[in-house]
Amino acid sequence: MRIRLVLFIALALGGTTLFIAQRPGPSTDGYLLPNGWRITPIGKVIHTEDLILSILPTPDSRAVVAVHSGFNPHGLVLIDRTPDLPDFNRRPICK
Repeated sequence: MRIRLVLFIALALGGTTLFIAQRPGPSTDGYLLPNGWRITPIGKVIHTEDLILSILPTPDSRAVVAVHSGFNPHGLVLIDRTPDLPDFNRRPICK
């Protein structure tokens, strides 16, 4: 009976910490997805508005343009790709 109690407590505590460790979201080594996979960014993370629909490079390949139109106001994000000036600009789309 005592072995069952110890085993139950060990599984209860171990199971709880396992569940907490498996919660999706940001982690120290990337981002944990709900299916258990972990993804990490390759380059610099740039926070944009919600629901990016398309990302296209400019003709001279110095920047990329991203179109976003989710819950927040719709607009364009111009991201400069040159390594010496990592900058981006936001421009709203007029309705």
